[in-house]
Amino acid sequence: MINKFLKDNKTLTLFDQIIVSGSNFLSSILILRYLGIEEFGIFSFFWLVILFIYSIQQSLIISPLFSNSPKYKNSNLNIFYGNIFIQQIILIILTLIIFLIFIKLFEIIKSEYNFADYFLEISFLIITSQFYNFFRRLHYSKGLQLNIFFIDMIIYIIFFIILNYYNHNNSLNLLIVLKLFSFIFFLGTLLSYKLYKEFKFEKKLFFIIINENWSISSWLVFSNIIQWFSANLWLINIGLILGPFYLGVIRACQTILNVSNLLFQAMENIYAQKISLIFQNDGKDKMRKYIFKLNYKGLFFTVLLSFLIFFTSEILLVTFYGKDLSKFNHILSILAFMIPLNFLNYLVPYGLRALGKTFPIFLSYLITSMIALLFSGLIIERYQINGFLVGVYLTQVLILVITIGSYQYIIKKK
Repeated sequence: MINKFLKDNKTLTLFDQIIVSGSNFLSSILILRYLGIEEFGIFSFFWLVILFIYSIQQSLIISPLFSNSPKYKNSNLNIFYGNIFIQQIILIILTLIIFLIFIKLFEIIKSEYNFADYFLEISFLIITSQFYNFFRRLHYSKGLQLNIFFIDMIIYIIFFIILNYYNHNNSLNLLIVLKLFSFIFFLGTLLSYKLYKEFKFEKKLFFIIINENWSISSWLVFSNIIQWFSANLWLINIGLILGPFYLGVIRACQTILNVSNLLFQAMENIYAQKISLIFQNDGKDKMRKYIFKLNYKGLFFTVLLSFLIFFTSEILLVTFYGKDLSKFNHILSILAFMIPLNFLNYLVPYGLRALGKTFPIFLSYLITSMIALLFSGLIIERYQINGFLVGVYLTQVLILVITIGSYQYIIKKK
């Protein structure tokens, strides 16, 4: 039984995702409880920068890593990995330069988020998180899921031991939290030493590989940036306009709702490829029925989960964060019904990708990003938290209308 588990890469991938997602969930709860809601809000704002950089890395490095590596034979594969590693280093250098410019511009704005005070810690966190995410995905590319499963388990156990040690000694602060994340990502990179020992570099292939990667990532990077702003601009404006306290409240509620991400991650691992195969083998009608069936079943369970959170919102907030946050249970209750809307936005885009019609996906994020850019600040200033809640629902509904409407039109027309 154990041997079968250790050899099954799909199962290992799922359990590794559970470790990472579960650790992120638990770390958010502990950081809020240990530092307080306002410090957690500041941490959440800093972490949005890290997530934005992740989205750039996903487009420029990770997607080409998975897409282009199968083209290379074993003799040239380590050359490909070595060259793309050099590209990762270049991306980190450029990111740090842009981050320094961002800090200089941000100093003009009177804000409670003192990026300049945490410049070294955030810079080191950018470096270590980028390197670790690269090597984590490289493990998957090489089929070494067992290795990364144990590495993730080791670094997060160490993280929680050190975090609780500092809290027990009443010496935990935001600076230490940022350093601790940098440390575990640095440790994870060191534990991946066998991978970078195998890297090879060939100058002649460097620009060829860059061109191959750019052919995949050029459109993706713009799309991912638009998608990131579509999802996060309302959140950024909450932090800038209402301050870190209310950003912390929203992020605390979202952390509880992120339990659904395990379902969505599993869907991506299982159904993205399966929907494409059904379309190729059985045609669009079978694919349409299959997606409808999955949506029907999934919608039932996600609505059920939303009602469960709705009716237990106060209990959940008290259990995870203490009594201080229980008065904001109405925010968690309202946000709970984002789960079925998020679910509906997973399967239909897989169908559009299978059909080779991804423009509606891009268009939905472009329109919602423009709305957020033009109106989110004004709406939040006038209507406060209620304006934010309306904004995030409006964003998700618009995305659904555009993607599902386009999907139905293409299915009937094609």
